[in-house]
Amino acid sequence: MSASLAILVDWRGHRPAFLALKPLTTLLVVALAATNTTGMENLVLLAALLLCLLGDIAIMQETQRGFLGGLLSFLLAHLILIALFLHRADAMPLLAMHYAVPLAVCVFAAIGAALVPALRQIDRPAALVYTAVLLTMSFAAFRFSTLAGFGAAMFVLSDAVLAYKTFRHDSRIAQAIVLTTYWLAITLIVDAFPASLI
Repeated sequence: MSASLAILVDWRGHRPAFLALKPLTTLLVVALAATNTTGMENLVLLAALLLCLLGDIAIMQETQRGFLGGLLSFLLAHLILIALFLHRADAMPLLAMHYAVPLAVCVFAAIGAALVPALRQIDRPAALVYTAVLLTMSFAAFRFSTLAGFGAAMFVLSDAVLAYKTFRHDSRIAQAIVLTTYWLAITLIVDAFPASLI
């Protein structure tokens, strides 16, 4: 409900309401993670999600500095998720790897095309490092579980559309896609942990 309201008020141009609902929605996912996982895994996952929240807040500034700050926050979140996925993947069979290659070819080709404008307008090494870490996180997620893999794929799609929206063509539809896929991504990743214990 919070995500739907955030997307609706953003679509209608109610900026103050959106500025409140966007971080609130991510905080609700953080709360879901706090109730779904336990121990050190819980703390690590929460750290990644809180970095995502900081990235949300930075990007809402709609400045180049805010965008780069958000990029750094999400970069750190992805690095934490990579470590978490790979740590847990050792205990899991190779799940859903047959999905990874065809999905990666299609989705990563799209993100590559979307990120070309970003590479021209922001620091090129930073954009390349972020893209490499994002794609590594996606493969690590598929190595961990099917659910986490599809969550990571949603993250890739969200970032690709965000890059397209920011550097090529801004639109309300693109913004709605970014928000929908982002919140779906982190929710699927959170849900992957209890499911993976079964």
